[in-house]
Amino acid sequence: MTYALDTSVLVRILANRPQPLASDVIADVAARIADGDDVYVSNLVASEAYYAMQHHYGVDKRTVLQSLKTMSEQSGFMFAPEAKSVLALDGLEHMNPGFVDRLIHGESERQGMSVLSCEKSFRHLVSAEVIP
Repeated sequence: MTYALDTSVLVRILANRPQPLASDVIADVAARIADGDDVYVSNLVASEAYYAMQHHYGVDKRTVLQSLKTMSEQSGFMFAPEAKSVLALDGLEHMNPGFVDRLIHGESERQGMSVLSCEKSFRHLVSAEVIP
């Protein structure tokens, strides 16, 4: 079976806090994976966790992105295809557009759509238009 993770689960795994709740969550997810199940991380959940880790736990962008990348490469964790490809980019923490904007762009592109944005940085992406 495949289970979709909620942001609260992903953040507890990444932050390992608050204890002992995080330990219980980690043990539960690990047991499911050990039983042959998969856990899915959507673009929305990855985005929310990315911001929550920075805002609530003071973790820098690079560390959060590396943690997400490491998790996305582990057996049993299934990340949305856009997240997997974006997390594989070197220097992502310094890119503009950044992680979340690239997830939005990638998902739109996968669905055959162009992105409209007011962010000038979107000029660097194919299938994206910047409007005033």
